[in-house]
Amino acid sequence: MGEAKRKKEHLKALAIKQFARWDFPATDAEAQAVAEIQKLPEIVVKRYPNDALRYMRMKPSECHANARFMEVNDPEKKCRQITGYWPQAGNFVLHSVVERDGEIFCVTPLMTDAPDHFSFIPDPDIEWRQENGFNVPYRKGLVVEPGLRIDPAENKRIAKVILGRIEAGMDPLKAGEPPF
Repeated sequence: MGEAKRKKEHLKALAIKQFARWDFPATDAEAQAVAEIQKLPEIVVKRYPNDALRYMRMKPSECHANARFMEVNDPEKKCRQITGYWPQAGNFVLHSVVERDGEIFCVTPLMTDAPDHFSFIPDPDIEWRQENGFNVPYRKGLVVEPGLRIDPAENKRIAKVILGRIEAGMDPLKAGEPPF
């Protein structure tokens, strides 16, 4: 298998896995959390360049572990993990960034090209609990991993369209482009 085909198959498997994580029943608790999060202030966060993040050995799709690593291993103890949401395509995607000396930045590399700044909603109500050896994010008693959906039915409809495109052979990176 060629490198391009191997990369496409990897992205396809990753996309299918990600959509499965977002396929959960809608609840009143999720709707209430979304209503509260929509009232929280958004900030703009800078993402460190991918080459710097690779040098730092930060891993893609591991934002919570990357931010926690920065906090725990900062010799000056100035780094602090901030967890909140990265608004994306009708979802509030749970995301962690780092604050140091008043600067807030992202230390998680992306697997695709993207702007070096993005909107982020810090959520002071998120708490991390240790469960069976894993850190689990809660917001007022609700598990919020992988995030929250503004419109769960629409989210499900769009996911079905994108997954259908991927299964039909479309490049996974292009399958997520509108129209849906």
